[in-house]
Amino acid sequence: MPKTDKELPPILDYLLEKRGYDFSGYHPAMLERRIGQRLAATTCKDFSDYLSFLQANPIELYPLLDVITINVSRFFRDTLTFELIADRILPEIIREKIQSRDQSLRVWSAGCARGEEPYSLAILIHELLRKEEVAMNLHFFATDIDCSALADAGKALYPLSSVENIKHRLLTKYFTAEGSSFRLIPEITAVRLTVEQI
Repeated sequence: MPKTDKELPPILDYLLEKRGYDFSGYHPAMLERRIGQRLAATTCKDFSDYLSFLQANPIELYPLLDVITINVSRFFRDTLTFELIADRILPEIIREKIQSRDQSLRVWSAGCARGEEPYSLAILIHELLRKEEVAMNLHFFATDIDCSALADAGKALYPLSSVENIKHRLLTKYFTAEGSSFRLIPEITAVRLTVEQI
């Protein structure tokens, strides 16, 4: 295998130049392993050869970014964070919106992967608005660099591993089972969710 410290930086420089993504802070061994997957898939002999292939085939940027980025997510993945959002942050935001008579709420989820984070927030906001008997215009803006993950976000259909952190009450209230998968109900997916690749 080629030396990472000599042959990976030009690939990283190319990604920064063409797409604006800076992976220089990633662990070199991890980058070597993941980019090596694309090297093997394209039958390139080394990283230098792969860079030439990448430059000649811009479409290769998509599978390369897909193997480098991590798309591991679940609903309510960081439980304590979501409890803080539900108990303190959202109530304060809603209270301020009510006081200022502002009926719109915009949420941006950067690095949304397959949509678990923005939909988790949508569930929390829906619960709070129902409790407070308040109506608001919600707009969720979800972005990610992985176009295949974004396509999955639009489908709103998730495996069991994605919903395992959801309380049973919320799972039965906001999801319907489809075989071994779970689909979000239209009441949640109907929020204005703008999904965009960055």
